[in-house]
Amino acid sequence: MVLFVSLTLLADTDEIATAHLKKITGNVAESFMEHYYVSTGWEKLPREVGVNDIDGLYVRRDKQGVIRKVLISESKAGNSQLGITGCGKQMTHQWIICKLNDSMKRHNKQLSQHPTI
Repeated sequence: MVLFVSLTLLADTDEIATAHLKKITGNVAESFMEHYYVSTGWEKLPREVGVNDIDGLYVRRDKQGVIRKVLISESKAGNSQLGITGCGKQMTHQWIICKLNDSMKRHNKQLSQHPTI
């Protein structure tokens, strides 16, 4: 199942409107992606949202609740393409490992600030 979201920009000279429209289109694409994966049996893991971050982190568990499959997703809308970040090109092995490590560091820092959690 592939969903395409297309919005026509009437005044493409307005950079602010263009930026907002791209953000909205991206959010819609991520929402469709999330709906599709959840409706096909994947569980979305909560995570921090950020620019050039992992758009979706999903798991499938066995009957005992053990994670058996992991799915990392990146949604794009319009003519957007995978970008180059400080961790490398999005969705490469290097980028995924870097982003997961960054997420673990943030999580560990939060836990150290609240040792009773």
